Amino acid sequence: MHWKNVTILEMKTFVGITLLMGIVKKPTIRSYWQTEEMMTTPFFLQPKCLSRDRYIAILRFLRFSDPFAVDPSKKESRLSGFFSIVNDLCSQYRPLQSLSLDESLVLFKGRLSIKMFIRTISQTKLFVNTTALANRMPGTRRSA
Repeated sequence: MHWKNVTILEMKTFVGITLLMGIVKKPTIRSYWQTEEMMTTPFFLQPKCLSRDRYIAILRFLRFSDPFAVDPSKKESRLSGFFSIVNDLCSQYRPLQSLSLDESLVLFKGRLSIKMFIRTISQTKLFVNTTALANRMPGTRRSA
């Protein structure tokens, strides 16, 4: 595989496609670029979108730290650079007055070290605890 450096526009497109994949559910990554009439998703076939092979290449080689400078026994050290960027962005956020905090459990079947095991009467399920802070925009209605 011949590697080509990722441009800023490609990286923005990659993040956008990844977020869209959370909304448009398909069984595999390759299925988003299918051209069969019954299975097609037109957005992914637009010229301004990344090709399937380019998306998969970026996904395969995406790293948030230098693999040779990270302690392999500490999983969190692999994302420390990413978390520092997120913390910097969050420190610049200035919320308005009307805030809402939402916490929920999301059913998760993949491999992840931060899963929560919740034993129910019928079976044990795996969840990821998510928290969201919502900010009401000026001019929007408040719900009762």
